[in-house]
Amino acid sequence: MKAFRTIAATVALGFAAIPAFAEGSAAPAYVVIIRPDGMSTTGQITGAAAREVLAHSKQVGDPVVVIFAGGKAYLGDPGKMPDGSSMMDFISSSFCSDARHTGGCG
Repeated sequence: MKAFRTIAATVALGFAAIPAFAEGSAAPAYVVIIRPDGMSTTGQITGAAAREVLAHSKQVGDPVVVIFAGGKAYLGDPGKMPDGSSMMDFISSSFCSDARHTGGCG
């Protein structure tokens, strides 16, 4: 669980530090790379690299859920869960350890 919190905090801090990137801008941009084993890297790339990466990327329109379990990382599908709720609502109602719910799963 500690590794999850560290990675989640890294991702959150990385995204919080990202300035707006105007299309065609020569300004550097920030990236968060999450590897399949859950390890992450956050860093700044040049404007030229950012333009190239953006040309092969799609903009995020929904929250991004990355699940770390069993030493692997999984990208959550933002669709409906079996109970009909959104993934975000389902996860929010299932937390057993976060800022509001201390003590962990047990």
